[in-house]
Amino acid sequence: MKNFNSQNLPDQLVANGWNTLLPINQYTESSSDNSPWEGLLGSSKTPVFPYSNLAEVIKLKRQHPLHAFRKYFNFKIVEASVEGENLGSDDITDILAINLASTDYAGHKFGPNSIEVEDVYLRLDQDLAKFFKYLDGKVGKNQYTVFVSADHGGAHSVGFLKEHKINTGFLVKEWKKFK
Repeated sequence: MKNFNSQNLPDQLVANGWNTLLPINQYTESSSDNSPWEGLLGSSKTPVFPYSNLAEVIKLKRQHPLHAFRKYFNFKIVEASVEGENLGSDDITDILAINLASTDYAGHKFGPNSIEVEDVYLRLDQDLAKFFKYLDGKVGKNQYTVFVSADHGGAHSVGFLKEHKINTGFLVKEWKKFK
C-alpha cells in the first residue's frame, strides 16, 4: 500500500475533470443533462458535463469529488492488493471483497436517469472487463469465481416522478392517513 499510495492517484484522477466516455448525444437512456432534480458536484453551478472543477474542489477541501471515481480507484487498489499479497498464486483459496460504491453515490447525487449515472455504468462495464482480463492473466482463466450483489436498487428522483406525472410523496404523509 505504501507503493500504491506514493503514486498519488487521486490527484491524477481528477486533474482532467470528468467528461463523458462517449459523445453526449449517444447517452440515449438518460434524461437531459441539466435536470432540476440532479444534485451538484463540488462547486459546480449546474449538473452538466464536463465537470472541470474537480481538482479545485480537492484543494478547497469541500465536497470530495472522488466518489464519482471510486470504482476506478478501487480496481487499482485491488490490483495492488492482489500483487502485494500474491492472491491466487497457490492452492489455498483467497477471498477478496470489493465495494464499488460509485454507482450508489452517482445514483443518489444525480438520480438514476442522469447522464452521470449512465456514464458511471458504461465506465464500470469497461473497468470490469479490464479487471477480469487482469485476473485471467494473473490468476488464470476460469480459475476464479466472481459474485456480484447490491445493497439496494435505485428509485427515480421525486422531481423526475412529478415531471412525468407519476404519483409520489413521502411515506409519512400517506401513513398518517391510515391512523
